[in-house]
Amino acid sequence: MDIKEKIRACLEECGIVIQDDGTIEQMESINYVTAILSLEEAFDIEFPDEFLNFEIMVSLDKVKDTVEIVIKREREEKED
Repeated sequence: MDIKEKIRACLEECGIVIQDDGTIEQMESINYVTAILSLEEAFDIEFPDEFLNFEIMVSLDKVKDTVEIVIKREREEKED
């Protein structure tokens, strides 16, 4: 399972609807919080406060980009 498929699975398990074009339908705040926690657990990451906003949940690609940024930052911090 690639990163995008893993993200899709996490989001859909949290009740988030992803359109065929990858856009994410509006969601309730509880779905957002649950999705963030699910992604953190699935990828063993912690989203910095700067990423804790609805703007990252506009599309599957945007979520993927954000997860990849957080993974990269955490790896770099561990190397230092």
